[in-house]
Amino acid sequence: MTPDKSWAVFGVTDPIKRGKAWAESVWGVDGLPMSLAVRLVAQEADALGKTMTARGGAPLVEPYCNSFTISAKARLFDLYMSRHHGGRA
Repeated sequence: MTPDKSWAVFGVTDPIKRGKAWAESVWGVDGLPMSLAVRLVAQEADALGKTMTARGGAPLVEPYCNSFTISAKARLFDLYMSRHHGGRA
């Protein structure tokens, strides 16, 4: 079983890929305040944890949500900074 298939059992995808993709989808609107984006990361991580727990993945929730959060915050920061450095992220 591949890592992607094992995550799919709990209704989620690779936490690093998911965090990056989530950040890109949330950023969507120019000028999204970073403070709001960071609060949204925490809300999404909480929702992911509840989904995984409901599907029997309770032991994996903390490491998954930590990886997701780190990835999402890093990508949000990249997107935020790109506005100040030529628009490339």
